[in-house]
Amino acid sequence: MGLTDRQIPSDKLPQCWSDDVRMNALFAPFRIKSANPESWDMKMKFWSDLVRQWCRYKTDPMVSAADVKSAFQRKGRTAACIEIVIEEMYRGGNLSPISKYVQILHNGPESLLHWSARMAFRPAVFAVSTVLSLLPVRQQLDNDGLPKASIESTQRFVLESVVKEQATQFIDSYPPGETRIGTIDELMKYSQWQGSRETFEVILGYLVSQGVAVKKGDVVKLGNFIMFMFNSLFICQAW
Repeated sequence: MGLTDRQIPSDKLPQCWSDDVRMNALFAPFRIKSANPESWDMKMKFWSDLVRQWCRYKTDPMVSAADVKSAFQRKGRTAACIEIVIEEMYRGGNLSPISKYVQILHNGPESLLHWSARMAFRPAVFAVSTVLSLLPVRQQLDNDGLPKASIESTQRFVLESVVKEQATQFIDSYPPGETRIGTIDELMKYSQWQGSRETFEVILGYLVSQGVAVKKGDVVKLGNFIMFMFNSLFICQAW
């Protein structure tokens, strides 16, 4: 009745996980939001909170609907509402395409108009409108009149709150005395990185976006935790 991949301990699952009636409702497809807004919001919060918890637990900010459905199986069932959850998190600016930070890393923080480092600190309406421009204005419906997601189940995203947390932890826990300049592979070795190269590049891209890392050619130079905190505070105050 728990998880199948990178399992979260059962004591960290919500109490209602053992309630068949409650979980049947939470695993069911979303209905039209206007029919019952409170139920929609409650269901969305339940799953979006689980997505955040899962990403933190597996120490990886990257996620897709297929990942979540596979991880949170219950009694042989997968939730039929996860694509909508992921799409709404994307619409709300909680998720970004993986390409955002990879392109910032390799092409500089100003390489993408939509995904520049300053975007995250612009007014919320502006940031959300940019995300929404990539999706249909009106939510699509399936043949049964139920909400239909516009994203692919296997499309992968970066959870913004988790990549920020992991980038902070990475800088804060970087081995003392180790050099902070080198190629990506060298920095993975110096930092004793245990995750994937793809995740490492996303974290480096986030650090570049915050002015705490610089990449020139194949070489990346890392700043320190004090610089990271100072830059974050400065940018927030600027906006």
